[in-house]
This record gives sequence, structure tokens and C-alpha cells, in this order.
Amino acid sequence: MSKYFALDIGTSLTKISDRSSKKYIIEPTIAVVDRDSSRLIAFGNEALEIINKTPGKVKIVRPIRHGQIEDLSLASEIVAYLLKKAGYSKLGRSYVLSSTYGDATKVQRRAMERSLKEAGIKETRFLESTIAAAIDLGLPIGEPMGNMVVILGAGCIEAAVMSLGSVVSSTSLGIGAEDIDNNLKNYFIKRYGINTSTLLFSRIREQLLRKSEDVESHVISGHDIQTGAAASVEVLTSELWPIVDEVLSQIVDGVISVITSTPPDLTNDLCQSGIYILGGLAKLDGLGSMLANGTDLPIHICKNPEMRVVSGLKHSLNDFSHMAKV
Repeated sequence: MSKYFALDIGTSLTKISDRSSKKYIIEPTIAVVDRDSSRLIAFGNEALEIINKTPGKVKIVRPIRHGQIEDLSLASEIVAYLLKKAGYSKLGRSYVLSSTYGDATKVQRRAMERSLKEAGIKETRFLESTIAAAIDLGLPIGEPMGNMVVILGAGCIEAAVMSLGSVVSSTSLGIGAEDIDNNLKNYFIKRYGINTSTLLFSRIREQLLRKSEDVESHVISGHDIQTGAAASVEVLTSELWPIVDEVLSQIVDGVISVITSTPPDLTNDLCQSGIYILGGLAKLDGLGSMLANGTDLPIHICKNPEMRVVSGLKHSLNDFSHMAKV
């Protein structure tokens, strides 16, 4: 029996679903290894639980950075682990429709194909993430009019204008939510000499961008980089905003660059249709208004923004044979 899977593997989260199932498997694209022996311990949600319980004894390993596979073997193991949860079996043939960045090279797609082949997949086809999202949103991308989608991920930002069934102008930027976390982490190392987990800064980043949680200050606890002793410092929220704004400004500039490279007649369409925002960062208050101010276009923050790509891939599985090969 053949099985078909939709796969959206990202820097932060991996989402998988079987065509015949309503269930989606959503887990972090991470593994944890023993800090002393480098022994692989767990993947996904199990890895996250171990990190929270024994942070000093293990370290996080991420096979994907800024949308590119850096550790092929580990990526294969994580995908194989999640595919089993989604219903994969060695008894039948399995096929995967995977998301891909618009400017992904053949080398990068082959790396993904190899990782899936090592995980037991017979054949892999690809669909650009922005097109998959547009399909799920029901946008008229087959019509002679401009439609724009922006995906704000953890490690990569994608923006594309589509018309007549294809991408007219696009960009992929190797920046995202994790850059905010890393910039905050580096700031505290340089300014206060305190090192701590990026997971802490991930939580702070979400607080900073949620208007419903107007936190005036934050206590950062970790260890002194010179002595190794426990250390903490309390800082005002106003001190952190410039660090966050640096990344957000790059995102806005990237979106503007796509608009300026779009033919004028399609740009005029965008004045009516606007820009559809999805991905993990789309949920964060404040970014939508920054994009609106920077582009002078209507901004639509999509519901269920993290699920749009994998859902669009799933809709497209019926046309698997027509999807792009490597």
C-alpha cells in the first residue's frame, strides 16, 4: 500500500501529515545529546522535555539552520522518527511532497531528497512554500493579477509575488525569530558577561512582541562567563527593543525589495489585495503594523499561520506526479 505525506521541515518546527489522515505531527526540529559523551538522547518533543528538566547535562543540536540542512544524518533521523509517528511503514511505498524555498539550489534540494531517502522514502517531490501557502489560503494565483505572501519563519523569511500560477518576484532571507534570540543572547554576554539558554530569550522575545503582556523589566539568569558562578541581572524592556528592531527592520526591508522588483501592474493589484502574512512570527503583535507602515499596503495576518504551508502541501498531494523533482 502506498502512502503520501506532506512535509514542512523548518528551522524550528517540523510538520508532517499523511494524505489519508486528519492528524498533523508537529514537533521541534531538534535533538539533544549528552554534553560529555555526545551520545544522541532524544528528538522533538521528547528532546524539549529533557532540556527543561536537565539543562546542564545536555545540549541542543539543530540539523537545519536558516532553512538549510547542516547535518544530513541528524535531519534524516528526526524525519524518520516523525514519519513513524505520522503512520510511515516499511511495508509499503512512501512518497513525500516537501516544502522548499523559492531560491533553493539543486544541491540543497538533493540534500533534502537524500535525507528523506535515508529515512525510507521512495520518492520526494517539491513545492515552493509560498505557493503551498497561497493554495491553502485560496488565493487566485492562477489569475492574471498579483498576490503576495510573506512567510516569517524561525530561521528564514520568504516573500513572493505570484501571478498566472508562478512566482514573479521573490526573496529568501536567512533571518528570523532565532536571530532575535541569538542577538539578545550575545548582547547579554557582551554587556553583562552573562550566558544563558537561547530558550529563555525565545520566551522574552514573545513577551516583547505581545501587547497583552506589557512587561516593564526582565530578569536574566545564567552563569558568569569568567567565573562560571550563577549570575543574574534585571533590565528594562526599553533596553531590549533596539536589538529586536534590528532584525524586524531587515524583514521589512526584504519585503519592500520584493515589491520594488515587481512589475507596476501587479504592484497596483497589491494595493487592493494586500500582503498575506504567515509563519511563526506572524502571531506576534507589532510586526504587522511595522510592515503596513513600511510598505503602505494592506496587511492580512492569517489565522493558523504556522500551519498554512503544510496544509497547502497536503491539498496538493493529489497532484503529486505534477510536482517538481530535484
